[in-house]
Amino acid sequence: MIYEIVHKTSYVYSGPVSHCHSKIWLQPRNLPFQHCLEVMFDIDPLPTVFYQLSDFYENSVRYFAIQQSHKILVVKVKSKVKLTARENINELLKRDKPWEIVRNTLSQFHKDFVDVYHFKYESQHVVLNKDLFQYASMSFLPGKGLLASVQNMIGRVYKEFKFVSGHTTIATPIDIIFNTRKGVCQDFAHLCIGFLRSHGLAARYVSGYIETLAPVGKTKLVGTDASHAWISVYLPGEGWIDFDPTNNLVPSDQHITLAWGRDFADVSPMKGVVFCTGKQAMKVEVDVRRVEC
Repeated sequence: MIYEIVHKTSYVYSGPVSHCHSKIWLQPRNLPFQHCLEVMFDIDPLPTVFYQLSDFYENSVRYFAIQQSHKILVVKVKSKVKLTARENINELLKRDKPWEIVRNTLSQFHKDFVDVYHFKYESQHVVLNKDLFQYASMSFLPGKGLLASVQNMIGRVYKEFKFVSGHTTIATPIDIIFNTRKGVCQDFAHLCIGFLRSHGLAARYVSGYIETLAPVGKTKLVGTDASHAWISVYLPGEGWIDFDPTNNLVPSDQHITLAWGRDFADVSPMKGVVFCTGKQAMKVEVDVRRVEC
């Protein structure tokens, strides 16, 4: 599958901005099942400084600075990505390992897991508590495989938590999301990461996009897609396996990976600093379209 993605972020300020410094996490990663064919950045006003770098997790990042007065900032990123189907979960389940063995393996230091340990502990948006542990314990039964346990866990989240756009913000604490049983994709990703880490397992936050289709008989509107988030769990010997709790599925060839980190704070699509005394309004428009099967 080949997809074209347009991600447009617009800021309107009530007063003039004299300077701004920003970083963008919007270039799709190159992976065994994903190849970024092209990416273009269109920023208005034109940046004084613009360059590429990699963050701690080897995500591709763009830094830019604008040193002229402006009241509107528009950042448009266009990319084209080729996806191939990932290994079927049924095949992976044949090589599953009891989750306790995985936990015990990761509890001991080994040079092969140096890059994995970062994803075992609390982070800014994933604060652990006994409620998370107790909820996850119903899925992580003695002797059960790690992947089978995660499948059960995301199935329960899909049934017991309600997707409600606008009910939360990225600042909503994880315990509030857990108690209200409402949220959006990043909330469900943070919850599931918390469930896994509370049991001594490694889980990371994945940002990206998912292909959405218009209802039968209707034309898909431009700009009506959105960023998406899901999780990835580490299984020694197999690597990182993705799960999408919002849709209760294992990603294959419709999930486009942008970046990963400990939680949303590591991979926010765009963040920075502006020098301005007024307020700001932000609008995000995303369009994901399949251009070749």
